[in-house]
Amino acid sequence: MVLDEPGEEDDTVHLEGIKFVYNKYEKDLLHQTVIDYKDSWYGEGFTVCSPASEPC
Repeated sequence: MVLDEPGEEDDTVHLEGIKFVYNKYEKDLLHQTVIDYKDSWYGEGFTVCSPASEPC
Protein backbone atom coordinates (compact mmCIF):
# COMPACT_ATOMS: atom_id res chain seq x y z
CA MET A 1 0.00 0.00 0.00
CA VAL A 2 1.42 3.36 -1.02
CA LEU A 3 -0.37 6.61 -0.33
CA ASP A 4 2.36 8.82 -1.74
CA GLU A 5 5.93 8.60 -2.97
CA PRO A 6 8.76 10.16 -0.90
CA GLY A 7 9.66 13.69 -1.95
CA GLU A 8 12.55 16.08 -1.35
CA GLU A 9 11.09 17.23 1.98
CA ASP A 10 10.67 13.67 3.30
CA ASP A 11 12.80 11.44 5.47
CA THR A 12 12.50 7.66 5.71
CA VAL A 13 13.00 5.36 8.68
CA HIS A 14 12.70 1.56 8.90
CA LEU A 15 11.39 0.18 12.20
CA GLU A 16 10.80 -3.53 12.79
CA GLY A 17 10.50 -4.23 9.06
CA ILE A 18 8.11 -1.36 8.32
CA LYS A 19 9.10 1.67 6.24
CA PHE A 20 7.81 5.03 7.48
CA VAL A 21 8.02 8.20 5.40
CA TYR A 22 7.46 11.57 7.04
CA ASN A 23 7.95 15.25 6.32
CA LYS A 24 11.30 16.18 7.86
CA TYR A 25 10.04 19.65 8.79
CA GLU A 26 7.34 18.08 10.99
CA LYS A 27 9.66 15.66 12.78
CA ASP A 28 9.23 17.42 16.14
CA LEU A 29 5.47 16.78 15.97
CA LEU A 30 6.14 13.03 15.72
CA HIS A 31 8.32 12.85 18.85
CA GLN A 32 6.90 10.15 21.17
CA THR A 33 4.09 9.27 18.74
CA VAL A 34 2.86 5.70 19.17
CA ILE A 35 1.25 3.66 16.38
CA ASP A 36 -0.54 0.59 17.68
CA TYR A 37 -2.84 -2.10 16.31
CA LYS A 38 -5.79 -2.98 18.53
CA ASP A 39 -8.31 -5.79 18.23
CA SER A 40 -11.12 -5.62 20.75
CA TRP A 41 -14.83 -6.37 21.07
CA TYR A 42 -15.75 -2.99 19.55
CA GLY A 43 -13.47 -3.16 16.54
CA GLU A 44 -9.97 -3.47 15.24
CA GLY A 45 -7.48 -1.22 13.50
CA PHE A 46 -4.54 1.12 13.91
CA THR A 47 -4.46 3.88 16.49
CA VAL A 48 -2.11 6.86 16.49
CA CYS A 49 -1.40 8.59 19.79
CA SER A 50 0.70 11.75 19.81
CA PRO A 51 1.53 13.91 22.82
CA ALA A 52 1.79 16.83 20.34
CA SER A 53 -1.98 16.69 19.86
CA GLU A 54 -3.27 15.19 23.12
CA PRO A 55 -1.94 13.26 26.09
CA CYS A 56 -1.73 9.51 25.58
